[in-house]
Amino acid sequence: MRKIKISAISDLHGNLPKSDFFTPGDVLCISGDIVPLDIQSNDVKSIAWFCGEFVPWTDTLPFKKVILIFGNHDFFAQRLGPDHGNNGSDMTSLLLPGNMKGKHKVQILCDDGYKYMGFSFYGTSWCPDLSNWAFYGGHNKLVEQFDKIPEGTDIVLTHCPPRVFDAGMVLQKCWNYGRNFGCQELAEAIQPKRIKWLFCGHVHSGSHHAIDFNGTQIVNVSMLDEDYKKSYSPFEIEIEK
Repeated sequence: MRKIKISAISDLHGNLPKSDFFTPGDVLCISGDIVPLDIQSNDVKSIAWFCGEFVPWTDTLPFKKVILIFGNHDFFAQRLGPDHGNNGSDMTSLLLPGNMKGKHKVQILCDDGYKYMGFSFYGTSWCPDLSNWAFYGGHNKLVEQFDKIPEGTDIVLTHCPPRVFDAGMVLQKCWNYGRNFGCQELAEAIQPKRIKWLFCGHVHSGSHHAIDFNGTQIVNVSMLDEDYKKSYSPFEIEIEK
């Protein structure tokens, strides 16, 4: 019997908590929107921040591995990745070239998978209804990308939530309170695939409790609230198989 202890967060927007914010474990999953808001449109500054601040920060955390995807605010990742035909493994190599890749905990996923400690991970960043943002996909694009999610994956990281109950519903009192930004294409894609866990973000105040969807446990793991204030603790699980 194999066991793995996982923590999950999303929507950092440049906020990098100290290591004592986390309970030690095996893997930290991050479901996108990593780059600070004030540099998100500047590729050079975003890459410099990712390599010079974010990656060293992940190395200080009490985890053996940090597996992440990007989100709609991470413009540099769209241009470095899909715009040039690069998946997450390619992006990891580009951002951590040569022997540096093996010296850090980071593993990027972008429409590809990764196995660690005998558990399977898959990540995809695509979102609907965001034509002026990174990783936007219309209906056909979303169906195409989400169809790639392998059946039976242990952990899937998406940025947008599926349109399942209140996973993508704005639950904090604000101008769009009660609106549901969940993605129908994602919900339909995962329904038959026997995925065990799906971690998402994007809608900061979406339900932070596990939602059972035909056996898939869906959790919104955004760290910030709708006012971009740190309001939520990491979601923690231990799974075995």
